[in-house]
Amino acid sequence: MDTVTYSNEKVVKFIEDHYVPLRLGHDDEHFSREYNLIWTPTLIVLDRDGKEYQRSTGFLDPDELVAFLKLGIAKEKIYRGNYDAARLHLDEILDDYPQSDAAPQALYFKGVNLYKKKDDPQELKKAYESLLEKYPGSTWAKRAVPYRHI
Repeated sequence: MDTVTYSNEKVVKFIEDHYVPLRLGHDDEHFSREYNLIWTPTLIVLDRDGKEYQRSTGFLDPDELVAFLKLGIAKEKIYRGNYDAARLHLDEILDDYPQSDAAPQALYFKGVNLYKKKDDPQELKKAYESLLEKYPGSTWAKRAVPYRHI
């Protein structure tokens, strides 16, 4: 990922603006055990307290990495109840990276975010319907199936 992804200007700027990156060698036994690392590269999005929000193993191209990182930020915002900020990041993924692997998950969590903000289960059903329309074969559409009954 050094040659293609980490050196990409958009990736460098995004990480500088939003993250404190830490790179550990694959042979670091302590962190390998602590974070269940079994292959490289493994990317983990943690908050300042060490709580994990997002994880990926394997190569990501620059756009996939930025979408992945935005999703990590959005999940942290949802967890902290900052629903408006979460929605901004989720919408950016859906607008800027609609073909990314992160997009169906962003749409799923957009429904979760709106449900939590409004306390309205209809937001979960809307997310399910949007997933069926835009990403019908995705894992996230399958995970949202129970919401069809709302």
